[in-house]
Amino acid sequence: MRSVSLGIALGVGIVVAGGAGAWAFECPSRIKEANDAIAKAEAKAANNPDLALAKRWVGEAQKAHQDAAATKSAALHNEAAAKAKAAKALADKLGM
Repeated sequence: MRSVSLGIALGVGIVVAGGAGAWAFECPSRIKEANDAIAKAEAKAANNPDLALAKRWVGEAQKAHQDAAATKSAALHNEAAAKAKAAKALADKLGM
């Protein structure tokens, strides 16, 4: 009975921990999506300060991804994915 409870608790822990974070392969695809959205937005809002902010966020996401790859840090992968998503959202808003 105890081993069944332990197995269930371990399984739930793995599901919760695994579902909460970004995967290492997610960062580059999010960064690419953000760069594509920025390229599209540049045609419409080239001198917009928000576009410069989106570019800065993509740069920060790239740096966080590189640091995450070097240190094997899930937290940095999460940060990179979040910054790239935010940059894409801002660029999409400008490109509309």
